[in-house]
Parts: sequence; C-alpha cells; structure tokens
Amino acid sequence: MYLYCCNRHDESEKRLPKDCLVILCKYDPVLRWSRDCDNTLYQGLVEVLIPDVLRPIPSALTQAIRNFAKSLESWLTN
Repeated sequence: MYLYCCNRHDESEKRLPKDCLVILCKYDPVLRWSRDCDNTLYQGLVEVLIPDVLRPIPSALTQAIRNFAKSLESWLTN
C-alpha cells in the first residue's frame, strides 16, 4: 500500500504524500488512536479550564464572602 501510493507523489509532498495520508487516515487503528488522543486532550482541557463547580465551599470562606459583601457598600461610600 505505502510503496504504491508513495511512488505517485510530486515534489511538493516529500514527507508524506497527500494520497498516502488519506489512505492512512482511513485505517481503523489510526482512527481509534486519533479519537483516543482527542478525547484525552479535551478531557484534560476541561479539567483545567472548568474547575469542579459543584464542590462544597468551606463555611469559613462562605462567611468571609458574606462579611466582605456587607462591608463593601460602606467602604465604597466612604
């Protein structure tokens, strides 16, 4: 397969000819590998960019946010 398609390429495709790439991209193990890599990449991005928003907030932090919000208006007014 590779030798056949690679004998028919022009000079601009020295590394991997376009027709060989098309054949390779239709190969099932390559499709599975590509899908798995995409899944791993996007799952990693989701974990970094979208933190766990449902995790509980400690009560001390909740109270500090409330106290800050109550004081904010008077601080800005002064």
